[in-house]
This record gives sequence, structure tokens and C-alpha cells, in this order.
Amino acid sequence: MAQIMELGNQFIIWLQGFGDGLNPIMKALSYLGIEEFFILFLVCVWAVNYDLSIKLGIILMLSSGINTFFKTLFAQPRPYWTDTQVKNLWGAETGFGLPSGHSQTPFAIYGLLAAKLKKRWVTILIAVLIFLIGFSRIMMGVHFPTDVIVGWLIGALLLWLFLKYEDKVSAWFKKSSIANNILIIFLVALAMIAAVSVSSWIHAEEPLNSVWMTNSFMVHPEEPINPFNITGVITPAATLFGLVCGAVWIRSRGGYVQKKDTKHVLLYFFTGLIVALLIKEGLGLAFPSTPDLIGYSLRFLRYALMGFWLIGLAPALFIRLGWADKNS
Repeated sequence: MAQIMELGNQFIIWLQGFGDGLNPIMKALSYLGIEEFFILFLVCVWAVNYDLSIKLGIILMLSSGINTFFKTLFAQPRPYWTDTQVKNLWGAETGFGLPSGHSQTPFAIYGLLAAKLKKRWVTILIAVLIFLIGFSRIMMGVHFPTDVIVGWLIGALLLWLFLKYEDKVSAWFKKSSIANNILIIFLVALAMIAAVSVSSWIHAEEPLNSVWMTNSFMVHPEEPINPFNITGVITPAATLFGLVCGAVWIRSRGGYVQKKDTKHVLLYFFTGLIVALLIKEGLGLAFPSTPDLIGYSLRFLRYALMGFWLIGLAPALFIRLGWADKNS
């Protein structure tokens, strides 16, 4: 593995040797794979196609949780942790690198979008975008080429499994009771958190590589390496729980049918986004972010509320205000 990482570092140093001209473009591409952009993207889709946004939200949260698990399982460094000649052109990265979340999750979520839209030009555009986002992480010095390739492979597998089984799982949920649905998705969320917690606990018994810690500290002394922080899995697990509960709840109340005119789409978008950000950022300021049971529980509550708002409460509000209808 050390030999592969060394080859990867040499490739990154070679890429970065071409100068800084492409850095702004590469950084912009990297922003297409961060949490904040995904929230904006999902709300945009949610405002025009509620059902599709649920599917995109589910695969996004599953991919994020799976990625965090594999990062803690493999426990592999970032390029700039291992070689001071590699420049970190992105910003502090405190977690492990393999597999690349910026490669895996865009493959899953944007790939699902392409599969649902079924337009050749969209598929080609998204394929190019997925490649460029992954490539940008190499250029930024925060991922080895192998991190990106493994991320693409896991994202492709997750997408294939999702497309293969989504109808069967959806049919099962529709036949099952609300209580069973909520219990199942809660157990799935807990399983995600438990898997990462166990993996982190196993590796946390081993001391972190001193070279990684030193090299990272030299670049970002304000944010030391902290790869065993489980907040990275609590966020997607909680959001997954909230959005599925919201979907189950609104279906039990007669469903939700959007109005497609521009005025209503804009009302959905701005109302949904503003309240979602108030929950995310407002409660983030109000709740303690301590690395203990209370801090983790409140984080779970915050993100579960955000998911439930978008998929359950907001549609119910829109129906009450006359902005949307129930299923006939």
C-alpha cells in the first residue's frame, strides 16, 4: 500500500506542477460534492419533483453513511498527510481518505438522477461531471487516485443495488404499518451509527501515525486530525430517519401533490430551504456539539427534524395553505 501511495503522491505533485491556473475551477468542482451543495441541490429537486427528491435523499444518506464506515474501516491517510511536497489546495481534512466521498456520493446521487431522467445528453453530462469532481480531489491534494477509483466503484455498486431493489423495498414499506416502517428505518439508522462506532473503536486503540499528524498539523494547526469522530455518520443516519418518517407520515395523511407552476415552485423552494437552514444552523447554535451522548443525540434530533420538515411537515403545511393538494 505504501508503494501505491507513493506513486499517487508523485502523480499529484506532477499535476500540481502545472501551476495554479486550474485551481479555482477544481475548487469549484469540489464544492459540488459537499454537504451544503447537496442540501441546495435536493431542495431544488424537491421543489419540482417531490417523489424523485425522496429517492435522491435516501441514496445520498446511505452513500454518506457507507462512505464514513469504509473510511474508518480502511483508516488510510490523505496525500498531504504523507508527503509535504503535496499541497493541500482545498482546506483542512480531519478524517481518513479512502474511499473518496466526493467520488462515491456524486456517482450515486447524480447517477440516480441520470437513470431517472433517461436522457442521453444528461447522462453524458453527469458522467463528465462525476469524473471531474473526483479528479478535482486529486488535484487539490486531498485524495490519492486510488481513493477516487474506489469511491467510484462503491458509488456504482450502491447505485446498481438501489435501482435493482428500490421498487421491492418501496412496495414492502407501503404494505407495512406506519409503526413497523418507523421502527425499521430507526434500526437502519442505528445500524449505520453502530457500524462506524465499532470500526472507530477498533482503530482508536491504535496510535495515529505520527508523520500524518505532524504533516497535517503543519498545514492546518487549527484543525488537527480527528478521524474517529462519529458525527460524520450521525448526520446522514438522522436525516435518513427523518425523511423516511416524513414520507410515511404524509402518505398516511393522503399523500402530497405539488402544483407545477412557477409561483408555487418558488414558494416551495424558498420556504423549504429557509426553514431547513434555520433547523440546521439555528439548532446547531442552540444545541451543544460536545462529543458525548447528549451532543450526539441532539445532533441526531436536529438532522432528523430537517429531513422530517422537508418530506413531511412542509408538504402538510403547503396542503393546509392551499399551495398543494392531496392525492385524489
